[in-house]
Amino acid sequence: MCMVENICSRCGKVGPLAKVGTTRCRPCLNAIAREYRAEHPEECRRYYRVYQHRLRLRALQAYGGKCSCCGETRPEFLSFDHINGGGRIHRRSIRKNGVDGGGLEAWLRRQGYPSGFRVLCHNCNQALGQYGYCPHIAGSHYLQDIEGWRDKRQHVV
Repeated sequence: MCMVENICSRCGKVGPLAKVGTTRCRPCLNAIAREYRAEHPEECRRYYRVYQHRLRLRALQAYGGKCSCCGETRPEFLSFDHINGGGRIHRRSIRKNGVDGGGLEAWLRRQGYPSGFRVLCHNCNQALGQYGYCPHIAGSHYLQDIEGWRDKRQHVV
């Protein structure tokens, strides 16, 4: 058997090539990508924005595409909720070297859209995080608390 050595067509080093069907090693492919991004920054930013938007829309659809509390459907108003809490810690754990690599949406896709997540609008998600309940489900406890506080304050004055 004759073994063919893999030689990078850019640097000439012998070793494994980056992908099947390419003639370059991984360091050379990375260098080419860096050069391209430096020469075409606007095109790369535009591509990444479209990629992020599509990734987010797919993830939203995988989890129902609407707020599971109030039914809001506009993607601009929707967010992902960790049902059992721990979202901040989880988001930090999926980041690598300070780069999130597509963020939570990319992680969800790589994991096959696992259970434990749901879509909430920003209002419902904020209320749940801030007060421990969403007014759509639990009623307006917050307003009752404020009115009770005002009543108590009026008696003091």
